[in-house]
Amino acid sequence: MKLAVISTLVAIGIATANAQDTNATTATNIVLNINIALTGFSQSDSNATAVRLSNKEIFSAFNAGGGGTVGKSAKIIAVTTADNSGGPTFFIREKNGTSVTDTPINLTVSQTDEIVGKNGVRYSIITLTFDNGAGTDFSVSGFATRREGRTSGRGIGNITGITTGLTASVAGTGHIDGNPAVLRGNVNASGAKPEVVDIVP
Repeated sequence: MKLAVISTLVAIGIATANAQDTNATTATNIVLNINIALTGFSQSDSNATAVRLSNKEIFSAFNAGGGGTVGKSAKIIAVTTADNSGGPTFFIREKNGTSVTDTPINLTVSQTDEIVGKNGVRYSIITLTFDNGAGTDFSVSGFATRREGRTSGRGIGNITGITTGLTASVAGTGHIDGNPAVLRGNVNASGAKPEVVDIVP
């Protein structure tokens, strides 16, 4: 099957809500929570050392790569713009009271052609990559099940034809602090919701 490489979560079919106001100053994004849980072994001298790469470890790697300082309340999200310009993007989202900060993170994903099932279910092989630029990286691939449906938001109404969730079992290779590693685990997307954002001309 042809490998269609699509930037970030376009690759797992995150649809957009094509809703903009008449003066084009706002747009509606679709936001999903991303959970990554990988385990495996890295090479340390002549021994194999058990390793784990979950969201928490990815945040630590992000900090070590000079990306900033991520707090305990952080989470990984995927955002797709209303007009689909440039494709959707992964962010680390942090909240401090009513203040929300979204910081880009170097995650990308691609997928094969999808097999369309019943009731909004689709199947494909996805590949997720991460690189902190300082010796921790991975590229994992595996079988993914994506579910399409609808979501709604206050003052936005119902939005149909968007991805409401995804589950994938993956495996692959990478590096942990510069040491080669083999990894396997799960990637999940859930909690789809619309958000209205301002557009800067």
